[in-house]
Amino acid sequence: MLPRIALVAALLCLIKYMNRLNPSRPHVSRHLGGHFAHTPTIDIFVRTCKKDAVWLTFMLRSMEHNVPADVYRQILVAFDESESDYFEKLLPYFALPLRLIPERTPVIRPEAVFGVQYESVGYLAQMYSKFMAWQHTDADYVMHLDSDVIVRRPITRLDLMDSKGRVYVKSVNFSTLTPEQGMWRKPSEDLLKETVPVETMSGFPFVFPRTLYINAIQHIETVHGMPFLDVLRSLPKFNEFTPLGHYLVNYMPDSWVENPQKSNAFEQAVSWDGLTPDIAANFERHIRGHEFMSRTIRKRGKHSERINRLP
Repeated sequence: MLPRIALVAALLCLIKYMNRLNPSRPHVSRHLGGHFAHTPTIDIFVRTCKKDAVWLTFMLRSMEHNVPADVYRQILVAFDESESDYFEKLLPYFALPLRLIPERTPVIRPEAVFGVQYESVGYLAQMYSKFMAWQHTDADYVMHLDSDVIVRRPITRLDLMDSKGRVYVKSVNFSTLTPEQGMWRKPSEDLLKETVPVETMSGFPFVFPRTLYINAIQHIETVHGMPFLDVLRSLPKFNEFTPLGHYLVNYMPDSWVENPQKSNAFEQAVSWDGLTPDIAANFERHIRGHEFMSRTIRKRGKHSERINRLP
């Protein structure tokens, strides 16, 4: 009798696991945490690369633990096509509705950003990829996360937008920022050819209506009189979230609402500095939902090196 019960329990666990692997699984409404007149579709877009894969694993694990299935439809993981083999081997291990997007990323120019030289696909190219996220989805909204962002606690759709479907924006006046903090003002003004008084790139996530990308790109092409990619190549520097946020705030006033607390459920590290044992321990604590056994993560030497490296 007991072996039969154990077998049934094992089969139920297997069925539950396979259902999680199925991207077309039905979305239930018990986690919505609020009433929506129309339940909009949300796809999550992450542009990543092999060197950030160790960060990406933390982000995806936090999604498994803290983001219910009905908050979003699928996770679009984009990367340069030269790294396809790596991500096709790594990502199927996650029980999430993932869609891998190998991109033939255009070279904007050879670039050096923050002291790092990129010969081909680099910092500017991945920002172009985020501008074009709308091409990979028909969802009502696209939610952007970077590889080094985790979801700290369980969320509902009301952590991303209000019950009317207006996405959250946290705006900060550029006049209150230091020159370093306001470094993306001039590039955004050059891209849009208008004054950009506030910084809206003030913390993940960035949730945008899909129509925003199309409208903003058409606007940029109109004011510059050339195709979008040519505009980007003509500028010394640009970024994605500041001009997109500016266009949203100024040209789509019914699509957003101010919310200074929009990033409370999320945490971002600085991937440029590498994944230290302390950061890993902090991420583990949030992901597991209890105090992480830090005695192993605090070891230095070989353990520290191993944490920064994936196969």
